[in-house]
Amino acid sequence: MVFRNINCKVFILSITDLDNLHLKKSRFKPTYIYMPHSLISLTAGYNEKAFINYDILVCANKYQYSEAELFEKIYNFKYKNLLTCGYFKNEFIKKHYKPIEKMQSALIAPTWGNYGIIETMKIFKIIKILIQRKIKVILQPHPETLKKHSKIIRKIKSLYSNNSYFDLNLDLSDLNPIYRSHFLISDWSGIIFEYNIALQKPIILFNTNPKINNKNYKKYEIEPIEFIARKSLATCINNTSELDKAIRNLSNYPTYKKAQFRYNISNLTKLIKSNLA
Repeated sequence: MVFRNINCKVFILSITDLDNLHLKKSRFKPTYIYMPHSLISLTAGYNEKAFINYDILVCANKYQYSEAELFEKIYNFKYKNLLTCGYFKNEFIKKHYKPIEKMQSALIAPTWGNYGIIETMKIFKIIKILIQRKIKVILQPHPETLKKHSKIIRKIKSLYSNNSYFDLNLDLSDLNPIYRSHFLISDWSGIIFEYNIALQKPIILFNTNPKINNKNYKKYEIEPIEFIARKSLATCINNTSELDKAIRNLSNYPTYKKAQFRYNISNLTKLIKSNLA
């Protein structure tokens, strides 16, 4: 009921599923603007129709823009406008870059869900392998993992909280782990775009089952960018037995074509204002 009574002209948010779930549109009918909080595609990783109730959709890259145009066609509606702005977080990371840690370190930042490397318990073997190689571990669980699988996190803390080769970071607003670490280990987290594109650091990804919240995503007939990018951004492995070799080969990591994600964000404020006139 709170959202229904918000009286404003413009409502800017990065929460998806406007008017589909708990977040209902205000009776005062403001202009709703969606701001992207990730570089992944809008198709598979989000609920179906998660983006159709916004007036203006701001897209972080050309893939999201193309997908938004498909939404208009398939669901027979029209946004007031579609804007492309780039991705603020990447720009911030590059601007505030900090020196890497002297001790070789790995940031483990998985996505959440039944097939994540924390939820499937792979995390224990991964941490063990890294520490045995005297690589410092910086574990950064997803907030949903913290809520739904706190027992696993408590178990990890009980095993490694006193180990000098282990850090647990629970604050996603803290970018120091991204700066400090030498390489990233993940599964299907969108952090891969920030880590490689912004900082050009190597990534190792586990080939777990992809995180799909829209079972009908194939009807868009466009492959999600996170499916495509992992082939170009990272070294992909199937199980922990391949991790040691992947670490040894980190110097051969690929970098993505950043131009595909490059938009001018400096004029975004003016661009939004012009579309509200």
